[in-house]
Amino acid sequence: MTFAHDRNTETSLLSFAERPLKRRLAAQVSRFVGTRTLTMVTLPLAVAAFASSAAHWWTVTAALVAAQYLTDLVDGEVGRILESGHVRWGYHMDHFLDAVFVAAIFGGYLVALPGARPAAAALLVVCMLFLVNAHLESAATGTTRLKRGRVGPTEIRGLLVVADLAMARFGTRWFEAALPWIAATGVGLLAIAVYCAQRAAATIDQPS
Repeated sequence: MTFAHDRNTETSLLSFAERPLKRRLAAQVSRFVGTRTLTMVTLPLAVAAFASSAAHWWTVTAALVAAQYLTDLVDGEVGRILESGHVRWGYHMDHFLDAVFVAAIFGGYLVALPGARPAAAALLVVCMLFLVNAHLESAATGTTRLKRGRVGPTEIRGLLVVADLAMARFGTRWFEAALPWIAATGVGLLAIAVYCAQRAAATIDQPS
């Protein structure tokens, strides 16, 4: 079973390694747990990630980001292997809980990094607007685009793991200094994504 908004054939920088990893992990995991359980695991991971970030337990936060990536990677593949039929439920809850996890991570940064709270708040808003734009574009054009310039959720989570581990090793001052620049870059990339999305929708409305 599939539906229009579930189609996603994009590739990113790490897709070459991600696809075989997903198939191998899903084949093992599907023996023990179903797709809905894997999807819902994001919720306790989000709570734990917020708490660990707020407590400056950056190594724990990095491990939780990696764990969420792995469960998110295989949940849909497990559903296909088991033919569970939870396509629309999975599309809705998977993306909703991804947003919850993002909010938890940056919410933890807001608490833990008082010197960069405005930038962390701005970056949280930018991330949420990226998700909103992606799903509005999906509804308007029938194409789900979660990756831009071969960079997508996998690469972003990889950068978060690196950042958390670097804060565990070197402290948080460098990250607090970098956050305003990261937020400003995010605003620019969001503007480009919105422009491309509205242009694609307009082209469908009035093809040349």
